[in-house]
This record gives sequence, structure tokens and C-alpha cells, in this order.
Amino acid sequence: EMMGHEVFVLTKKKTTNDGPLNFFRNKDDKHNIKKVELKAWPFMIKRPSSINSTNRIIMSKYIDYIRAFRFLFRSDFWLYPVIKKVDQLYKKFPFDIVISSYGPAGSHFIASKIKKKYNVYWVSDYRDLWYGYHGSKSKWFISKIIDIIERKTVSKADLITTVSKGLSNKMNERFDCEVFTAENGFDPDVFQNNNYKYFPDDNIFRIVSTGRICEEFHDLSSFCEAIKLLISENSSISERLKILFFSLDSSYINKMIKEHGLGNIISHAGYVSREDSIRIQRDSDGLLFFMWMDFKDEGILTGRLFEYLYSGKPILSIGLKNDNEVYDLIKGSGGLFLAGSTPEIIAENIIRLMSGDNLDSRVSNSFLKCYTRKALSEKLLDKIIINLSKKRKQLYGIKKNSLPDY
Repeated sequence: EMMGHEVFVLTKKKTTNDGPLNFFRNKDDKHNIKKVELKAWPFMIKRPSSINSTNRIIMSKYIDYIRAFRFLFRSDFWLYPVIKKVDQLYKKFPFDIVISSYGPAGSHFIASKIKKKYNVYWVSDYRDLWYGYHGSKSKWFISKIIDIIERKTVSKADLITTVSKGLSNKMNERFDCEVFTAENGFDPDVFQNNNYKYFPDDNIFRIVSTGRICEEFHDLSSFCEAIKLLISENSSISERLKILFFSLDSSYINKMIKEHGLGNIISHAGYVSREDSIRIQRDSDGLLFFMWMDFKDEGILTGRLFEYLYSGKPILSIGLKNDNEVYDLIKGSGGLFLAGSTPEIIAENIIRLMSGDNLDSRVSNSFLKCYTRKALSEKLLDKIIINLSKKRKQLYGIKKNSLPDY
């Protein structure tokens, strides 16, 4: 919209079940984005409250099978009211482009119907994969069904976008249409007006992690062993070093703290707002970045990494290898990344961070400019406009200089 285009957003009305993170537009914001929120069906399958009940086991398996399909979420049911709304909208707002973002899958279902009815230019966007999602526990036959449904739904898209080259490679193998990479990036405006200090000036060296850490995807064992190694070499380090995990789920983190007896150094600091998360990253002495355990899952490029890089703080990566897209990204950033997988190397890197060692962690400005949300949006919009112009020329034989100025 800031680039001179009219934007209309159709989305599901947010509820407490959608989680604590939500973005609201400032009432004084001058950007004229039109938005309509539509209610989903007013029901939700919940797990039984009794932990030891047989019903809980049966219901949990039932819910897991439903969720395994990756398209039967409560948030998908908003497609029923939105389909009716689209017809009303098109009469008043004859849009040229529709962008659907996964997940949930309902967005692609709706966009597919819009594409078929109005023949608009359709961009099918993926934050994560639908078929082949790294966190899915689907059986092979369920995966096959998902594959068929997704191919049938998305095959008519004009452009597929993903957040990493790895995901783009996977989509290129399955679809004939063009696939474009537009990374998550970061929004510099979020870092403005964030002046007060989060941590006190108490000579404590704080290494922090902000974001989700879970047992299925991350391994904290080597990191915990590294902290134990540091303590064995210098017991007083617990007075100067604190490791803080800021996340919503604490179960795995607390489990590892208890197993390794590290409650005096490592702690789960709870969930914080996005604003405080940015302050924490900025005011920390180092940032923790845990790679995914399965290196076959190429293309996992979280937006948190871009925030870390923008913070200008040194990043301690656990499990990073040099044949990974994350490695290529941080190497090109010019920032400080200390990588290690074994307790010994991780411990050495922590000592380097604590000693200062004249480490320069600043990321080059030229790199940062390439990954602002504005720069990435402009790159994507340019691609869409060029493709749309070509498509119209092919369909109607319109000369290039007679195309409307988008």
C-alpha cells in the first residue's frame, strides 16, 4: 500500500486460541489498508482435561490424525463466510491480484476458487510447507493424500513464493509454475522507540534465546554439557554468567535444566511481548541460535535469525554446519557467528564471548538493507507486476506501452 497500490485484507477474526502474538495497526497510521475480519466456525476440539484418562489418549490420537492432514484446523473454517464475501467485494473492489499465505491451508482453497472464477493473478505464498512440513508426523498414506490435495489446489497458481531457497527448491520439484524466494526479513520500524534498557547494569553476562525451543526439533544436550564443563573448570562462573530462554513453552527447557543440574545458570524466563523480545536481543551480551536436529530439512530459515542479525550482537550457534543456507546467509552478513556442535567447542566460544576478545559483531548496512520487509516487498511486487504484464500481453495482445501503470 505504501508503494501506491490499493490493498484489501480478508482474514479470520483473531481469538485467544490463536496465541498471544498479534499485530495491530496504530490508529494514527496513515496507510489506507482495508481489512475485514470474518468469524470462523464457533467450535474447537479440545483435549480432555484429565491427564490420566483413557479418553485423553483416544482423543489425543484422534486430534493428531486430524491435524496430520494439515488442512483441518479450526482456522480453516473461515473459508465458508469468506467465499461469500469475495463476490460482494469484487463488485466494489475489482482486484487484479490475490495473495494467499499458508498456513492455514484454507487460504489456498479460497484463492484457488477466486482464481477459477475471476481469472486474477494468484500468488500462493508459503511460510512453511504444506506437504512435507518438517513438523508433521503424518503416516505415508496421509502424506500422499495431502500431496494430491495440495497439487490439485495450488497447480493453477501463477507464482509460488517461499521464505528460503531450500523451500523453493522443494516446490520447484513439485509444481510447474515459477517459484520465487522472498525471505522473512525484518522490519526496522519495530526496533524504533525501544529505548529503555531491559537488563540492569550488574556486570552479569547474559546469553539469551528468544523464540520457540522444543524437544522434537532442537537438542540442548551439547549446550548443557558445555555449561557443566565451564563450571567444572571455574565454579565461580555461575556468578557472572546467566543463560535465559524467553519462550511460551517451558517444558523441554526446564527438563534439561533439571537433568543437568544447571538451575543456577540457565533459566526459562517466560513469554514476553514482541517489543520486549526486541529489547532483550538488543541488551543481551550474546544470542543463542539452535539449528534444527534434522539437517535434511533444508530451507528452515526463521525470521528470528534476521532479528538477531539486526541487533548487532554476537550469535552463538549450536549445530551449524557450513553446507546450510543459514551458514551462507550469516557468512554474507559480515556479523559475528560462533558455531559449535560439541561441548568443548561451545564452551570455548562462550569464553570468547565473555572475554570480549575484540569481537566485532556489527552486520554490514548493505546486507541489512537487502532484508528489510520493505526491500523484500518491493522485490516481490516487481516480480508480480512484470509477470502480470507478460500474462496480459499474451492473453490480449496488449502492447507493452499500453499496459496500465501499476
